[in-house]
Amino acid sequence: MFKAKVSRPDKNRQRRLKIESLEVRRVLASSVGWDGPGQGTAELSYYIGETPGTLSRSETVAAIETALDAWSSVIDVNFTATPLPQLDDSLDISFTTIDGPGGTLARAYFPDDINRSQIAGDIRFDATENWEVGNSRGSRAFDLVWVAAHEIGHALGIHHLDQPGSVLAPSVSSSRSFNGLTDADIAAA
Repeated sequence: MFKAKVSRPDKNRQRRLKIESLEVRRVLASSVGWDGPGQGTAELSYYIGETPGTLSRSETVAAIETALDAWSSVIDVNFTATPLPQLDDSLDISFTTIDGPGGTLARAYFPDDINRSQIAGDIRFDATENWEVGNSRGSRAFDLVWVAAHEIGHALGIHHLDQPGSVLAPSVSSSRSFNGLTDADIAAA
């Protein structure tokens, strides 16, 4: 899950988002991923439910598919869209209120070796945050592709990395935009 720090000196001033820890994860076990130990391949479906008010449905789907493609281009995982939620071996992706603006950006569940199949791999984005694709709004919105790539990494079973600039780093800036996975992200997969 991602968190954004909000500075609120007074209610009439424009909100400023700063770098902050993205999520606090308590992990009692380590995931071996969807494929099991040493298998090296996975066939997963994905379902996109509700979308944010700051992006159209087509922009949201394109952003999430860009993040999915980034992972499938570097590891042996195939993602197939489905019109049905709550399938086994599927990532259900939606936007809902998590904790309001300036808090947690998103959260993802590890694969089904850690979580029950109904929530394994699911990703929830906070619909109350300001979302964009890229960084045209500067610090007023978060790049959905970057945050989606981070959360998909967790949905694939990958933990945070201590590499600055990594998509799986534990913090993000609202001025950050996705330019691809780093060597550290790829090595962790």
